Order: sequence, then C-alpha cells, then structure tokens
Amino acid sequence: MISGFLLLVRRTAPRAASRSCGWGPSAVQEKGGSILCWYAARPPGGTRQCQSEGRPPYKQKTARRTRQPRRKRAMRTCLPFLHRASRVTGQSRRPRAAAWIVFAFLAACCLLPAAEYVVAPNGSDDGPGSREAPWKTLAHAAETMVAGDLCLIRDGIYRESVVLKRSGTAEAPIRFVGWAGERPVICGLDVVKGEWIHHADGVWRTRLPEVTEQVFIDSRPTVEARWPNMSFDQRWDRGTWATCGWGSTFGLIKDPELAETGIDWTGAEATLNVAHQWFTWCRTVQDHDVGRDTFSYSTDGFRKVMSMKYAKSLKYWGNDFYCLFGKLEALDAPGEWHCDRDTTVLYLQTYEGDSPAKHVVEVKARDYGISAAGVRHVVLQNLTFRGCAITANRASDWLVDGCHFEFATVVRKSNQRCSDQRLDGNHITIRNCSVSFSAGHGFSLSGYGNTVDNCVIHDTAWSGSQYYAGIRMRHVVPKGQTFDITMQGVNAMRRNTVYNVGACVLYFSRGTEMGYNHVYDGGLLCEDIAMAYSGGDLRGSVVHHNWVHGCRTPLGHGIGIRGDDQTHDLVVHHNVVWDNGGKGLIIKGNDNRYYCNTVMYNGSVDR
Repeated sequence: MISGFLLLVRRTAPRAASRSCGWGPSAVQEKGGSILCWYAARPPGGTRQCQSEGRPPYKQKTARRTRQPRRKRAMRTCLPFLHRASRVTGQSRRPRAAAWIVFAFLAACCLLPAAEYVVAPNGSDDGPGSREAPWKTLAHAAETMVAGDLCLIRDGIYRESVVLKRSGTAEAPIRFVGWAGERPVICGLDVVKGEWIHHADGVWRTRLPEVTEQVFIDSRPTVEARWPNMSFDQRWDRGTWATCGWGSTFGLIKDPELAETGIDWTGAEATLNVAHQWFTWCRTVQDHDVGRDTFSYSTDGFRKVMSMKYAKSLKYWGNDFYCLFGKLEALDAPGEWHCDRDTTVLYLQTYEGDSPAKHVVEVKARDYGISAAGVRHVVLQNLTFRGCAITANRASDWLVDGCHFEFATVVRKSNQRCSDQRLDGNHITIRNCSVSFSAGHGFSLSGYGNTVDNCVIHDTAWSGSQYYAGIRMRHVVPKGQTFDITMQGVNAMRRNTVYNVGACVLYFSRGTEMGYNHVYDGGLLCEDIAMAYSGGDLRGSVVHHNWVHGCRTPLGHGIGIRGDDQTHDLVVHHNVVWDNGGKGLIIKGNDNRYYCNTVMYNGSVDR
C-alpha cells in the first residue's frame, strides 16, 4: 500500500549545488543553473533525512556499460525523467520500483469510469447530481460534463436553452439521455403569468417580457390574426388565401374583396405567393386606405429567385395568392392572437371566448433547446423538444437518436430565415426520430458523411416557400478541399417517411444517397414543385427504391422526381412514382442514368 505521493519539481539553484536529500530515494542533477529533482513524500510518521555528504544510501553501480534489463528499458520509455534521476545517483532499485508504481497509478487514472449525472425538475444544482440528489437544470449539467460523461434526464418539462461547449471523443462521447420509460421535454415555451385584462368582445390582453411569434392555449396551437381568417387545422387549405384579381401586376395587388374588409392595411405584412409561385415572399403594405381594393408593395429583393425581366414579362397575375397579417383589427376569430411589436402587449381570443386566465397560455420564448458550435462527439437520445429546435455549427460525429420534435420552428415572414432545425458539420446521424408541425424544415444538414435514417416527418414547410423542405441535405466540403466521395463519404436519406409538406419534400445535392423512402402529399402550397428535387452537379448522387406519390400542387403542376436545369451525373433507378399532378420523372441535362423505374398514373405524359 502506498501512503505517499510523488512530486516533480524544477527550480533554479546555483551551478555548484549538488545534494541528495529527502526521505527514501531522491536525486538531484545539475544542469545549466537548474536542478531537476524528484522526491518521494515521507509516509505518516516517517522521519525526513538529509544526506548531503558522505556515502550515498545505496551502492552505486560500476561505470561498465551493460545491456539494460527489459523492465528498465520499458521504464525509460514510459517515464524517462525518473529513469534519468536514478541514473545520476546510481540509485537503481527503489527509484525503478517507484517509477513503476507511478506508471501504474497514471494508467489507472486513465481507466477511471465516466461520471453519471441525473437531472430532474425537483432537483437542485447545488447537489451532487446523483440519482438520490439530482440537479435541476440541463444547463448546469452541460457546464459540468466532460468527455465520457452521461446525463440521465428524468420525466418533466425543462424550460431552458442549453449551449454545449465541450466535446467528447470517439470512445467517450458526451451523452444526454432520457430516462428509460419516461418523457423528458425540453421546451421553448414559457407560461404567461401576467394579468389578463378584457380589451373588447372576446379579446383579452396582457404585457409580455418580449415579442413572441407563437402562442398555445392548453397545448393547442393558435394562429396570428390575419385576413382571410384561417384556423391552424386549415393551414393546407388554399381557400383560406385571398386571390389576386384582374389588374394585379408586379408590385401591385388588386382584389375587390380587399375593399370589403373595412381595414386600412398600410403597415401590415403581406405574404405573397405570386408569379412562378414556387417561392413565397413577405412585404410590407405601402399604400392602402379603408375601402380601396388595391395596395402596393416593394419589389426589392426579388432578383435572387426571380429576374426582373421575367417578372415584367408576365401579363397575367390574376391566379396568385396572398394574405395579410400584423394588424390588431384582424383579430376577430377564436384561436387568434396579435402581439404589438412596439409595446409587447399580447392580444388573444381563446377558443371558448372566455378569459385566458382560465387556461394555460404559453408563448415562444426560446428558439433553440440545444445549440452548439465546433462541438464534437455528442449523443442526444430519447428526448422530446417542444416549441424549440436544435442547431449546431461546425459540428462532427453527433448522434441524435429516438428524439421527437413538435412545433420546432415558426416562420412569420416567408422571406426571412427562421430558427431552422439545422445541423452543419460532418458525420452527423439522425435516426429513429420524428418531426411534426414545423413551419420551416423538418431537418436541414450541410456537410458530408451525414445520415437521416428511419425518421417520420410530417406537416412541415407551411410557409409556402421552396426554400423549406421535409429533409434538406447539402454536400459541402471545407474551403480549400475538393469534392471527393471516397474520402469524405456520402450524405444519406434512408428509410424515412415524409408527408404533408408545403413545398419540396426531399431536397438533395451532389454526393447524396436517397433510398427506401416513402414520400407523399407534397407541394401543398407551391407550384412547379417536385417531391424529390435537385439540379446541377450531382456527381455521386443516387436516387433508388423510393415510393413517391401525391404531389398535387394548387394548380396541378406537381412532379415526382426532378433533376433540374444542367443536371449531370445523376443516377435514378428502381423507384415507383405515381399519382402526381404534373409529371412523374423529369431529368434535364447530360450524362445522367435512369432505369428500372415504374412511373404511372401521373397528370401528364411521363418522361
């Protein structure tokens, strides 16, 4: 049994100094005005000795060179500073034995088991984080954990945002795992605790700490007040949008029904699904008066996705769609709300028309439940995220397994990026997860070697813009590197079920394998949309063994699988494509291969 400890010291000393002192073996070597010493601390009750003169305590070996024993060579390799000290004084046995003890101690430290921590809503961050005395917050656990540690999360709601700053390793990742058989929820919503004051017929108001863009009543989603009225359950109903009339043009909406609203819409926000209708924009209403059937909007910013020449060449804008929001006067139906962006006052009408004080009202307070930048080797398992998303930038080697995301993102203005469910990095795996009711992406991944496997994703991208998709994957290589599938690995979408998507269901780029997926009911709020879409350089991309059906856009122009302009090196085989409003399969460009596909019962001649 070892009762002492080892200490390595480097200190300055006169050049002439040379002594050996301490309990047990010790050594001093003179070198350049410094003394390199190692001491063994005396045991309890031991007596400190000093032998600065006379015969050393152990007989020195002769200077004759002999082959060192294997054990001594190993010691010299593993702990050279200890071997060097013993060689100077000739004290070979006890220093050598002590060196092996130190080596064994250090090796044992490297094999210490990783820590296990527990978090529970009734815990305390002042405790040890054990099963008997858990912590209260995930943020405290994230600040404490190091590589190899495990955080077990008990059942309950955690209204916090966790920022991960530490990385794990390939052999010892940092893990956040839901307790077996329980449902921990990381929530981006806060309960409204302010006083509710009656404002008008069926409308109540309260002041929030900050502006919100998402409101729930007793866990039931509501919608921002708008015209024409729309309930949350009608989000896919094109009949709840206003229709542009004759006389509409680029920058001007003309609609006889607009004059009947009795509202001055100047300053409101207009969601515009106009022109080619595969994108949706949001513009501020510039000029309108009560009783007028026209309003104008700015045309700036359209050039990124629609050339001005194309826009001005269109002679008929009468089949376009739009809606208006951002006015308190539009709040006239149950399940609607309006938040004044200057005063942060929330106006709300419950589904029953009674006081919100009789209900649990929650508002969005945090975009992300978990976020990270430059963090590697993380596992998220068996967790539920509600009203918030996860995001990571420059990440690598993440595993998201068995997690569920509900109302993860909200898109108030279609042309502005929302708090995407986005993971950018390499070797990220998402499997056995679900995403439901996300206004933006289901999942968006950029990088290489990423995988989305065996997930169920539905009711996403209801903003009506092609930018958002059920799954969006882009193969991106670091700056200075070239595209090399063998070195970087492919991105993969496999065995997923994706449906009820406002725009494109699956978006992919070069270096992507898309196989064994079932995708249906896409393009619900856009035109000229494909269920599986890409274009350009598609080297290394293979689309195979998928079921693709039900792309029925509002005007019937839906497409099953599409390789758009200048597509090359795309392989498409063994897919079944049917019941799409437009075409089943379109591949433009050169050097593409498509074979053994079954394409039937689509709206026009299949190609």
